[in-house]
Amino acid sequence: MNRRVRAVVLGYYGRWNLGDDLMARDVAAALSSAGRTVRMLSGDSYLAGIVSGAHVRIVPRNVTGVLRALIWCDELIFAGGTVFHDSFTDAEFHAYLRHLKLYAWLFRGARLAGKRVRLVGIGLGPLRRPAARAAARRALNAANTLYLRDQASMTEAEALNAGPAPVLGPDLSMLGAQMLGACGRAVPVENRLGVSILDMSSFLPVGASDVFWTPICEAVAARLEAEPDLKLTVFAFWTAPGRPGDHAVAERFIQALPERVRDQAHLCTYAGDLDAVVKELARCRAILATRFHAAVLARVLGRSFAVISYNRKVSDFANDQGLPAKLRLPGDRVSSAGEVCAVIDALLCANTELGVQTEQAAAEARRAVNAVLKAG
Repeated sequence: MNRRVRAVVLGYYGRWNLGDDLMARDVAAALSSAGRTVRMLSGDSYLAGIVSGAHVRIVPRNVTGVLRALIWCDELIFAGGTVFHDSFTDAEFHAYLRHLKLYAWLFRGARLAGKRVRLVGIGLGPLRRPAARAAARRALNAANTLYLRDQASMTEAEALNAGPAPVLGPDLSMLGAQMLGACGRAVPVENRLGVSILDMSSFLPVGASDVFWTPICEAVAARLEAEPDLKLTVFAFWTAPGRPGDHAVAERFIQALPERVRDQAHLCTYAGDLDAVVKELARCRAILATRFHAAVLARVLGRSFAVISYNRKVSDFANDQGLPAKLRLPGDRVSSAGEVCAVIDALLCANTELGVQTEQAAAEARRAVNAVLKAG
């Protein structure tokens, strides 16, 4: 009997981020089905309640945990997310650059130790700074196989002229598309607008980040006042303790609403229960998505959505889905109240989308994963 391949899986998992934890659950299941014994590195032990399976084990994401896992494994799989980018302000990027270099050296060290290194379902870019480009190039050159999640990332990889020939496939959250699509069909749609929030201080100058949500809040309040039976759910997808997550910004957004409409609003915070948040999203007839996975989930659930493009990955997804300009708000500047009102009007007037073909999307994700697991 052949021994199962021993795979260490690294990503932004167990860090109280709904999108990444959603991917962790589906990636672990896909790798186990593909003949892997999985040790998934996690920032917090709560992930063991989300990711399960006879051939899956959660291990601490610390120096000791990483070293032990690398000694044990046959391959290091870095799965999901957009780590290699430089979207941050200059001050934030100088600190973030250490992480980019660390990942590049980790991949290189694993390769030198005789391990296969697989980058699976990742995004690349934007990479405008030379230091970010150099770190990304080193990371790609250390990989045996590479699976990119969108065409813009493919273009970025071509510009770097580094790494193995990439496979193009959907975001890894599509591994669970059938289950998500079933949820979208099963949960009754309410007259409810969803808004996903995040702290913009890492991406915009202080003056702009402080007031970024003000015109959006004003436009939402005006719509709630004009349509008293409309409800609002504000989503906080990233809730890591001690970090500038989404929860505090989401609370301030609700408190900034006029008191006369505040009782129409509800806060939904990710606290480790993926299904609860997905069901809350499915209750919305339309979603204004800032977080990347808020847009992805809206699409798979079959709900109309608009985006706030705080990062290029959000724009890339909107482009891939053919989202019209009337359903997009900028994330690199503060919008005017008129701009926001126009987008919200268009969003709430849009017909609910039918959603992606979930069986096809899941099959495409599995094919891309299997392709990079078999190569190299």
